[in-house]
Amino acid sequence: MKTILSLLVLFVALEVRSQNIGDCQKVGYADTGYIVRNLPEISQIEAELKSIGGQYEKQLNSKYQEYSAKVNGYREKSLSEEERSNSEAELIRLRKSIEKFEHDAEGSFRKRQAELMAPIYLKVDRSINEVAAENNYNVIINSESGDGEKILLFFDNKFDISPLVLKKLGVNVNANRRP
Repeated sequence: MKTILSLLVLFVALEVRSQNIGDCQKVGYADTGYIVRNLPEISQIEAELKSIGGQYEKQLNSKYQEYSAKVNGYREKSLSEEERSNSEAELIRLRKSIEKFEHDAEGSFRKRQAELMAPIYLKVDRSINEVAAENNYNVIINSESGDGEKILLFFDNKFDISPLVLKKLGVNVNANRRP
């Protein structure tokens, strides 16, 4: 009777263990920053953003030069009280105009950056989903946060699907890619 009971307990334990193994989740991770940096269209986007940034910087420098010239002119002249007050008001308006330009330019730059990057992120997301489905992954974790901070503090490279995603996107990269 003890032998039958022991075999029954062993059989139940093995059955429970086999069910747990079958229910395991296949988890992988992807480094989306790495994937995006290796896409060929990124260099074109970076060039466009650099050009836009350069244009804004040129306009801003022109405004600063104008402001600086007016400040120097204000300091060098002997002005009546009314002229001084008008010059000061003009300098304040010009300074506020510069601040508004800086704010608007930054907002426009970020908006354009988001417009250019949205299709890239969508393409990468779709490829990650396809690779996950093709390789029977249940969960894919992004190994970086949006600000470049690492989320995964330890990981085994065999679970990294980034090379598979890049391959799906038609990008050939060196296997020894990470520092």
